[in-house]
Amino acid sequence: MKKLVKFLLSLIAILAIGYYVLINLPKAKTKSKEAKITIEANDLFAAYAKNEKFANNKFNGKIIEVSGIVRKVFKDKKDDTVIILQTEDAIGGILCTLEQDPDSLPNEGRKVRIKGQCSGLLMDVVLNKCIILE
Repeated sequence: MKKLVKFLLSLIAILAIGYYVLINLPKAKTKSKEAKITIEANDLFAAYAKNEKFANNKFNGKIIEVSGIVRKVFKDKKDDTVIILQTEDAIGGILCTLEQDPDSLPNEGRKVRIKGQCSGLLMDVVLNKCIILE
């Protein structure tokens, strides 16, 4: 019985240490990663609207560079800066959550290039860990 208790305590300690190390590993920055795909905001949204499964296979989890016109800039509930790029769709757009706050934010109506990791389609196509290229 004592051996079982020691084994379980050792196992819990090892798992706790592993979890701590995993949580505190440095996160890869988007800035240092190369975009695998360059696309216009309208084309990206149209690809998801036409065939979401195909678009997920092509874009989901990949670092992509998207060009488009800024529809809206705001802070979300986590206080992260979010930029929505407009598309030809009346409701949907490209939702880009920035990795960190830039020195200056683009004004609405300005054309920008943004690089980020595609996470698929909700109501908008979602890009995370984004940086503004220009």
